[in-house]
Parts: sequence; C-alpha cells; structure tokens
Amino acid sequence: MTMGIAGEVAYRALGSNGGPGTFKTKLFDTIFHLTPATIKELGAVVVR
Repeated sequence: MTMGIAGEVAYRALGSNGGPGTFKTKLFDTIFHLTPATIKELGAVVVR
C-alpha cells in the first residue's frame, strides 16, 4: 500500500538509526533533493 509521497519520504527518513536530529536532516535532504529518479525509487508515483 502506498502512503503517498509525504509518507514515503517520512518513512525513509525514519529508517535511520540516529536520533531526532538525524531524522530531520534526512527528511529535509530527501525533500530538497527530490528528482524523478528518487520519486520512482520511493514507489509513490509512476514516472514515465
């Protein structure tokens, strides 16, 4: 089941073994560097 792009990005950021600071860093890094390839990798959107 797909959570949508926001849910997928947050889930990916939670996968780290760091604390809250690491979560924020990874979350913002993922959001600010979204590319069609990243979105396709997340599986939230079909990119053609």
